[in-house]
Amino acid sequence: MSRARTNSEEGAKPTRQLVQALGSERVVLVEPRALIRDSLEALMSLLMRDVTIEAYAEPGAITAGRTKLALIGLDASLLDQGGKLERWMDETHEACGDAPIGVIALEPAPMLTSKLARLGVVGIVQPDNGIELALATIRMMMVGGFCMPPNAWAGDDGMAQASAQVEQLARRADVSLTSERVTCESNGTSRECSLTSRECDVLRILRAGRQNKLIAHELGISESTVKVHLRNIMKKLHATNRTQVALGTLEV
Repeated sequence: MSRARTNSEEGAKPTRQLVQALGSERVVLVEPRALIRDSLEALMSLLMRDVTIEAYAEPGAITAGRTKLALIGLDASLLDQGGKLERWMDETHEACGDAPIGVIALEPAPMLTSKLARLGVVGIVQPDNGIELALATIRMMMVGGFCMPPNAWAGDDGMAQASAQVEQLARRADVSLTSERVTCESNGTSRECSLTSRECDVLRILRAGRQNKLIAHELGISESTVKVHLRNIMKKLHATNRTQVALGTLEV
């Protein structure tokens, strides 16, 4: 990265922070090749005006912060040097948190595609497919979609890889893939209700006397997410308010 480029990025930080504070979604582009990096940044900024595009030559330079999507450009050095791609993935995750990671690459061989899937890559942007499809792929990944070619799941462990990807997205979205049976006794009658494991967590903490803010802090989720879970619990238990849920005879 040139000195002029570094100074430009440093000067842009306040603007980036302001845009993020105003609600714009951030997409991080990590591309070691300067011409490709600058061209992609300019093109994406022009065609995705609702998104803040930040481009870096390496993941170690990324300004940590809330990120909607991270894109890594694959070049020969990432694939030739043992473990470099894995290190870049780890560093990108460290800077971008739970943001999904996609890659930009020409049509990869099945073995590489399978490896990318195992590393948690959610999509591949292929330049040969044209700008419209590339942007559609990026948009899809931003909202939690998979954009991997079919050969990503080839081999005996293909379904296990796909399952791991689904579980990873479910955790990121705070969605449980399993449910638990809860016994609810009311007016001398007993019935069973199906709550997700996360709803059961919320219920247990609620019955311990915690308010929404403390429930959110203990579970590492937002207060608005807690309210959504409480509404679902009340609906499933046929309760009219949180007091009935908290004081009811519920055995989890």
